[in-house]
Amino acid sequence: MKLARDPHTYAKPEESKVTHLDWTANVNFDTRVVEAEATYKITNSET
Repeated sequence: MKLARDPHTYAKPEESKVTHLDWTANVNFDTRVVEAEATYKITNSET
């Protein structure tokens, strides 16, 4: 699949990709606040 080019960035999405996302969130409905932390595993597309 060919990725679309974003004219507003110098990013090169064809050179790397996200292979895993570890996401943890705490949601407080009383105060309407979401606190979250995300860790991404990014690999080089050439490997």
